[in-house]
Amino acid sequence: MKKGHFLFLALGLFAVLWYALFPALGFQLDDDCTAYLQMTDELVKGHWDKAFNGLWSPLNQWVLFPLVKWTRAWGWTTFYTAQVLNVFFGGLVLVETHLFLRKRNLTIQQHGGFLLVIAPVLVYYVFLQTFGDLLQLLFVIPALHLLLRDDFVKNSRNWLVLAVLMGVATYAKSFNGPFFFVFITLFVGKLLLEKRLSRKDAIQRLLLSFVVMALMLLPAALAYHAQYGVYAPFGLSGKLNLSWMVNGHKAFKAPITFLIPPAYEGAHSLWDDPMLLHGTFTTPFSSGYFFVKYVAKVMLNGLIALQCIWELNLFFLLLLLIFVWKKKRVSLLQKGFWKDDPWFFAVILVGLYVSVHIETRYLLIVLIAAPLLWQSSFQAAVFSRLYPWLMGATLLFPVIDTAARWHKNEELFTQAAVLKQAHLHGNITSNAYKSGPSWVLAYLTDFHYYTLENFDVSIEDYLAELKRYHIDYFIEYKEAPHWQLLSPDMSGFEEVLDTKAFRVYKVN
Repeated sequence: MKKGHFLFLALGLFAVLWYALFPALGFQLDDDCTAYLQMTDELVKGHWDKAFNGLWSPLNQWVLFPLVKWTRAWGWTTFYTAQVLNVFFGGLVLVETHLFLRKRNLTIQQHGGFLLVIAPVLVYYVFLQTFGDLLQLLFVIPALHLLLRDDFVKNSRNWLVLAVLMGVATYAKSFNGPFFFVFITLFVGKLLLEKRLSRKDAIQRLLLSFVVMALMLLPAALAYHAQYGVYAPFGLSGKLNLSWMVNGHKAFKAPITFLIPPAYEGAHSLWDDPMLLHGTFTTPFSSGYFFVKYVAKVMLNGLIALQCIWELNLFFLLLLLIFVWKKKRVSLLQKGFWKDDPWFFAVILVGLYVSVHIETRYLLIVLIAAPLLWQSSFQAAVFSRLYPWLMGATLLFPVIDTAARWHKNEELFTQAAVLKQAHLHGNITSNAYKSGPSWVLAYLTDFHYYTLENFDVSIEDYLAELKRYHIDYFIEYKEAPHWQLLSPDMSGFEEVLDTKAFRVYKVN
């Protein structure tokens, strides 16, 4: 069997698994996803000022919104259209993985086996995250492929194309922009140390990369300045996340206190564009105290990164342990494997995420490149023996987490259907301790949700805040054990709905 035949088998497996699992996993609508969907809906309405968003990278929505205008005639929701589009992206990632690996030094069985393993893993990620993560891979995979070409270093055109690919990838996921600038600078330094590039050529390649990337991001910088008054070629998600990480909480503009309104008129929650409500930004250099907090958080992110590594593949973590114990296990390893370009790329990627925020799904490109990383790490005979186990370990966490996500969030869709049947509309809040599910519910019901971020508040101040924002309804969840605010006296409110999970009161 040829390598191309395995691709068709993997694509078939990918499609069958997605179709079979959709009834149980098709409710994976989280709070991040609702913000992307809201941005898409705004574009469908012709609100072009929402084409750029302070927190949410725009490319996925730009591709999605023309399809939504078409599929609504079929009765499809924006969410379902986005899910189907994400399946298409997943299939393309599988094809690109095949193209990326087919000319590497892998046997037909090793190549085909990896495709058949990565197919169900991609199904898992298709359900896990509908926006950004898979789309960016469509540009990052060919960028990495280009980077590893034998003629990459000497051909200046390769550097130009690499910058263009990573520029487009930045519109899919903003992190790719700062990652490119840091990585390409360090990579040129590595090439100089290894004498693979002269000093003159290094300066030329670096300048070319920087200029092309800057031109790619210039439209974004101008658009964000028009929207928020700041030049932000990478968007503002990194700045927001860093500020929240250092502070330990969000900060909002005055006169916002503890009940946070939706981001703008027509938005469903603050999460649709937090930048519009955000107050003073804090950085690690705002004070010595914040610097210490930042260092502590980076150390914690390092531990989280170890968890992410095992979720990608348990053997990555074992390889790290073997490397630490190298003197006693050197016979297992290729000498100096960490100097290879794929490992250099992976280490820089993980290291930069650790400096701000890290999740396993951010590291999918490392999983795509895993056969190269394994191959460069182990002695040839060891690699051949371990390869089936390495592939099997790739499936371990996705299978475990898929079982944990079985019918996850389906209850929110049920609750939304009940609220819709009651024909309730307007401004709403609740006694929910976790805001995310409430933002999802607000999107599904077209409510405008006012989020309680600070629970250290008196009942009197809370009721005054309900009046200030003209809150129409209050949802009292019957099980909210972690809520620090005592439920207000509801005797003055009109109960309009009583379900198994909650009561809804009309606020007078």
